[in-house]
Amino acid sequence: MNEQGDWYLEGFTDGSQRVWRTAVRSSPFRIGRHPHADLCLPSLDVSQHHAEIRRTADGLQLVDLGSTNGTYLNGRRIDGCGSLAAGDVLRIAGLELRLVQRRNDAPSGLCSTFPLSGEAHRELTAALELSRGFSSLLEERRVRVDFQPVVRLVDGSTYGYEVLGRGLLDGREVPPRELFAVAEPLGRAVELSAAFRACGAADAAALPGEPVLFMNVHPDELNDGRRLLASVAELAGGLPRPLPMAMEIHEAAVTDLEQLIALRDGLAALGSSIAFDDFGTGQARLFELADVGPRYLKFDRAWIRDLDRASRRRELIATLVQLVKSLGIVTIAEGVEQPPEVAICEELGFDLAQGFFFARPAPAASFR
Repeated sequence: MNEQGDWYLEGFTDGSQRVWRTAVRSSPFRIGRHPHADLCLPSLDVSQHHAEIRRTADGLQLVDLGSTNGTYLNGRRIDGCGSLAAGDVLRIAGLELRLVQRRNDAPSGLCSTFPLSGEAHRELTAALELSRGFSSLLEERRVRVDFQPVVRLVDGSTYGYEVLGRGLLDGREVPPRELFAVAEPLGRAVELSAAFRACGAADAAALPGEPVLFMNVHPDELNDGRRLLASVAELAGGLPRPLPMAMEIHEAAVTDLEQLIALRDGLAALGSSIAFDDFGTGQARLFELADVGPRYLKFDRAWIRDLDRASRRRELIATLVQLVKSLGIVTIAEGVEQPPEVAICEELGFDLAQGFFFARPAPAASFR
């Protein structure tokens, strides 16, 4: 047993309402209808030798063995193989299983498959329902976006809009933070992020003028810069009219400078740019600012809140704003809510601002 615990598959595998947990001990670990399979699933929809789990140097892999009704990983049919992580949901034909990693809690004397308690039944049922609901959300594009204006402090005119996603899950509208909390364990955060951007690009037709569209990028998307650039190129080609886009990247995700510089150059070739988001929530990455040179820098709302009552903070912000502007970067104050904050942000030299004082997020048509 490793330090983190052993791997198990949990599911309703015998046609009853009892939850069974099966230890994934061998490699390959064969799943199918054949009686000698490591996990035998007695359903005619399951192939004799349906799929298997293999241990590799990089972790676990799920491999389809040419099954008739398919092997699915987190709602997507796999073609060949797919990497596995704790919390993933496997669907073998019509049967769903969850992969977990736990300390070995098998009762003494039992084999590798053993029943679990009623609490485990409720937990697994909830997890599988959430996974199914999220898969439907993406497949049916049950997402929508609101737009929040980014304004010029010098005259209050609209410079651009941040695209803010929402989704319908379990019959209710769910904000992005909650949706990504579901998407990340399922390995589908990149899909969700791309879906929000696609929805934003489509709805941008209703926006007046030629605003900059500030689009959020999930940190996982930075692991594949080519895929992200292809996504942005597809968006640019589908916009109702040419509109500049700025990809918002959280400062905590700025770890690989060469990768970020390549992304910056690739976006520039597409007429888009980078905005560092939530600046100051962690380590203020001044060296990265100088090397990467994003087009925009958003100061986190924590810097702006109650700015009229924080004289020492104002002195620090004034220095940072001038430093950032000296690098040719456009500065944006986030979370501006009160009239004194507007005046002080302008006094400190911010170029742009965003917050409830100017407008709350709303559908694109409301800004006509």
